[in-house]
Amino acid sequence: MGQLTYDSIVDQWNKGDHSWELLRKLGPTGDPRAVTFLSDALMHADPQVRREACWTLIEIGKGSSEALVAALRNEDVGVCMVAAWGLGEFADAKAIKPLTDLEGDKRSLASPGGRFLQKLFRPLSGKPTDSIRAISPRTSDIEARFADHCDKTVGQIAADAVKKIRERIGA
Repeated sequence: MGQLTYDSIVDQWNKGDHSWELLRKLGPTGDPRAVTFLSDALMHADPQVRREACWTLIEIGKGSSEALVAALRNEDVGVCMVAAWGLGEFADAKAIKPLTDLEGDKRSLASPGGRFLQKLFRPLSGKPTDSIRAISPRTSDIEARFADHCDKTVGQIAADAVKKIRERIGA
């Protein structure tokens, strides 16, 4: 079977396949309609589906900032951390205020709700990226880059993202 298209992925989702693995396949399609679809997936009951929606929004890039800003308010610490980090990858000045609002957020992967992600990103030995790739060889470079930030709080990641955005836009 060849690469899936946006339409075939949405069709599978509408038929009941609400897996995070299915959402991961949206990134390579490059279809701009995926941003709206993934924005809706940020409301899914399963936090892993919401996290994968963030990862895929970051992979898609263009047009994803607004959805990632909305994800900053998600109750799942992992979703907030990934969204904050991802916004730092974009040079969108509109993300500075919502990120600045999070700078005092002390939640981390060690917080309740973050323990699963802590196990995923905390290395058994070596660099965090080595541990992630051992668990999932299909892990994207985006997730591997995030791994270097997994010991930080939401607020620290948000502050880093603001600094990165300001550097990129020259503010």
